[in-house]
Amino acid sequence: MIENLKEVNVSVASAAEEQNAATFEISRAAQEAAKGSQEVNQSIGHVSQAAAEGAKNAHSLKGVADSIKAVNDKTNEINKFLETLGWVESAQKKMSH
Repeated sequence: MIENLKEVNVSVASAAEEQNAATFEISRAAQEAAKGSQEVNQSIGHVSQAAAEGAKNAHSLKGVADSIKAVNDKTNEINKFLETLGWVESAQKKMSH
């Protein structure tokens, strides 16, 4: 009977050790998953920030393009006006000479 109790005791101790090892492994895996989740969240934050900056830059570039177009339009208007005064030859006339 004492032998049986020793065997049961050894079995219980072995099972407890295995359970502790499994619990430790689960804990380690959960920590790794949490770390991975945190890294993904940081990456998403960086991507969001980059997208916002890209949109801001695109908006700025559109503003620059609109300004260049406005300057070109005004330059053309001024050149036409100066042509009517005879102060400037038109580009077409200059090219034909």
